[in-house]
Amino acid sequence: MTWGSRNNAAGHGSETVDMLRQGMSLLVWLVVWLVTMVAVVGAFVLTGVVTTLLVLVWLPCLLRSKALRRDES
Repeated sequence: MTWGSRNNAAGHGSETVDMLRQGMSLLVWLVVWLVTMVAVVGAFVLTGVVTTLLVLVWLPCLLRSKALRRDES
């Protein structure tokens, strides 16, 4: 084995390590992106559920109370 082949072998090894780092960085970025998207979509869904419950519970009660006030007067 000559010095040239050793240097080339070390160079290929560092290229493999760089590719592994890039792959791990991409995987971490993808996981963080997915978690962020789940959080954003979850916030919208939660807002929609709360709004729907308010409309289905609070609005009929409000209308009923206004109707009862009219009946009393």
